[in-house]
Amino acid sequence: MVKGTASYEGSGAIVDRLNQTAEKMGFPFPAKGAVIVKPEKVIAKHPGPENDKEVEWK
Repeated sequence: MVKGTASYEGSGAIVDRLNQTAEKMGFPFPAKGAVIVKPEKVIAKHPGPENDKEVEWK
């Protein structure tokens, strides 16, 4: 699980790049925007003793 801050970009360089990549991959329609997530912590979510522990990820 990733916890952090999200923002929405409706236009600009990121959305343009996303649409260029999607077009190369054959997607039939363009994106209306992009959600950008800045992770603040990553938490393991799997069976075992490490479940629910914060993961070092930098």
